[in-house]
Amino acid sequence: MRRTWICLTAVLLVGVIGVGQASAGESKGIHGRIWLQPAFGMATGDDKVTGEVPTDVSVTDIPLIGSVGVSLPAIAEVEFEDPVGVLFGGEVVFNRIGVEVNGVYVHKAATARGGLKVRGGVLTEQECDMLEAIGVSVADVIVAEEDVKNLAVTLGVNYHFVDNGRWGLWAGPMAVWTGWGQYDLSDARIELRASLEDVLQGSVDEFELSDNPAIAPQDALTFGASVGGSYDFADGWSIVGNVRYFIGDEVELPDGSGHYGMMSFSVGVARGFGG
Repeated sequence: MRRTWICLTAVLLVGVIGVGQASAGESKGIHGRIWLQPAFGMATGDDKVTGEVPTDVSVTDIPLIGSVGVSLPAIAEVEFEDPVGVLFGGEVVFNRIGVEVNGVYVHKAATARGGLKVRGGVLTEQECDMLEAIGVSVADVIVAEEDVKNLAVTLGVNYHFVDNGRWGLWAGPMAVWTGWGQYDLSDARIELRASLEDVLQGSVDEFELSDNPAIAPQDALTFGASVGGSYDFADGWSIVGNVRYFIGDEVELPDGSGHYGMMSFSVGVARGFGG
């Protein structure tokens, strides 16, 4: 899959260079710009990746019931968002070839969850009905979740096939390093344990997982492509916008896996330098 995308972006770059060489005027020589752009993402691939981890739970002092002990799966889940972030970067251009570097920060790129089935899981339907008859409200499922942050660094090589006057237009391939905030089932277990005590009004004596995997994506190096444009509206200042796509990576969970990718749109203000 990655080789296919690398080949496609290479073909795109070669084609763009051919068009540009056929129609280009004189370039400006060495110049560049730095920019700040709000970025809006659209997740592609799997919206949600779900797995399960075997769990041993025992609870004592439950009203009317006393004690229960059960083995059942805890839910591990990652749901990808359509994120909003901030992009800061710039590009240096020489003879129509530009080297572009960006840093992108997103506060909420995905949501990681741990879950535990209570009705029909920890307790039977009859036990839940018994508790609700005395005024104890029992949740069907209890869930602990955490926002997952994302920091990405992109390195791209662009060809500027319009690079004169007020307008600029470029395209090229890029490499993307993506760093994710982590949230694992040990974090979720603490919250689930406390929630379970609240729901059942008892004491959780045991909440043991067969293992303790992360339920957030792992850091990854992937590839993609970008197209950008600019309009100079004042001396040294321009409006700049980009469309970027990177192919993402695999997400591995216990008994579950999936793939994420991202299309992003950004527009902002840039300050030029050089001539």
